[in-house]
Amino acid sequence: MSQSDAAYAKWREVIAAGNDNFELHHTLITLVYYSRAIELARTLVKKWPASRRTVEALLVSYHNLAELYERENSLRLAWQVLVTAKQQMMAVFCKRGESACTVWGCRSAHQRLSRFEQQHGSFDRLRPRQRLLNPYQYDGFTSGY
Repeated sequence: MSQSDAAYAKWREVIAAGNDNFELHHTLITLVYYSRAIELARTLVKKWPASRRTVEALLVSYHNLAELYERENSLRLAWQVLVTAKQQMMAVFCKRGESACTVWGCRSAHQRLSRFEQQHGSFDRLRPRQRLLNPYQYDGFTSGY
């Protein structure tokens, strides 16, 4: 078994354990497994960036974590994870150039983020989400009507 195969097999074990715990609704344990899967996937991408399976590992890890946050109604965290996944893929693309796997990975990350934003909206990382203002309120004063 090659070094690449062994590293990928370890990632698969971790992501499978995370998925099992996700199905059992063990949120904190799932969070730990998915976070570990992201670390392993990032290592895979650093060592073997031109491999489609390492790009898939990276995206699956981030997308699973986002799905966990979405299920827990932590939409801002889910959005941030999806933005990070897209940024990671863009970094791989910029470093490795245009190849079938980098183009596919960038497209997949972008599509997943776009679907999320269509369903839930996007979130500014620096400010809390704006609330709708009371239509009868102006400059902090409430109308007497």
